[in-house]
Amino acid sequence: MNSPEVIQTAKELKVVMLKADYTRGDPEITRLLQQLGNHAGSIPFYAVFPARNPTRPIVFGGLITAQQVVEALRAAGPSQPKPEVAHSLRSPAR
Repeated sequence: MNSPEVIQTAKELKVVMLKADYTRGDPEITRLLQQLGNHAGSIPFYAVFPARNPTRPIVFGGLITAQQVVEALRAAGPSQPKPEVAHSLRSPAR
């Protein structure tokens, strides 16, 4: 996840990357892992949530390569700002 290729692709696509700390077996993380099909709670586990269709994540379990992550990020497409965020970023009318 920290390879130069992944970092560059994430920047290009404006991807928001999150890391969950499962050290203590957080119940919320357990529920998410189960929802994503990881019923055994295997770690590491990765999911890419496409901005246009976040209900259909691209998931990876176990060891993965930087190329697999780059391909998943590109398949998911660029992040999309929420409408209220996009609106707040526009310059004021003159």
